Amino acid sequence: MITTQAQVNHVNQALRSLGEKPIALPYDETNPRWLLAQEFYDQTQDALHVEHFWNFATMRAVLAPALDETNRRQFRGCIEDWVIDHVRINVTEMTNLG
Repeated sequence: MITTQAQVNHVNQALRSLGEKPIALPYDETNPRWLLAQEFYDQTQDALHVEHFWNFATMRAVLAPALDETNRRQFRGCIEDWVIDHVRINVTEMTNLG
């Protein structure tokens, strides 16, 4: 849902690149450009976040290993496909600290 001027600015960049007229706040439910922007803004933003590596969305963590019944460290396969709060976590590097 578009609620801020920054979001409207993003939509207007896309509209202008398509040769369309810009939209403006407040929301106008009779404007077809507004209706399309409202319908597709969130899913387009989510898709862009997933498709690109964003430095602002990078987090580093040190994880303690889980131990199996033979007391072997269990990292691979356990953490490579985590999903936390609907965010997929990808392991990009593993370093042995000890």
